Amino acid sequence: MVITSLSPSGEPLHSQIENLNFKELPPLFENKAIERSVAPDFLSTIFQYLIHNKKRAEYIDPKRPELGVLVYWRTLAEWATKIYDYVNSSGQLGTILTIFELTNLDESAYPEELRNIEYNVLVRAIKNVLMKQGKAQILMSEDGTQIGGVKIV
Repeated sequence: MVITSLSPSGEPLHSQIENLNFKELPPLFENKAIERSVAPDFLSTIFQYLIHNKKRAEYIDPKRPELGVLVYWRTLAEWATKIYDYVNSSGQLGTILTIFELTNLDESAYPEELRNIEYNVLVRAIKNVLMKQGKAQILMSEDGTQIGGVKIV
């Protein structure tokens, strides 16, 4: 199971597994069998360690940490490589692709590891890695709030 974002209290917010019922999952930071759970201060320390020391997490919105934390099972560079490799191997370099096409395709040739990738992780991999490497361009939606398309070059 790949959970890609957590609330500040440690509840799952997003998973790449479609239709996963979070209510059926055992609490991540609680063990009812021994009646123990992680204190909120310690959970905050865990998140801070993942964010600042390991670079394996980021706030969804650094200005609003109450929105939760993105958990990087792969680094942004690793995600960027997966995205680039898929677009290259499928012969779509230079083609404008939608976010849907990069996350939700149901085709058998589409890599399982990219299906349902968290929007914020995808955007950060594109903006923070591929664009800086000169391998991607983005087209914003008409209202300028979301990415309308991505061109991997």
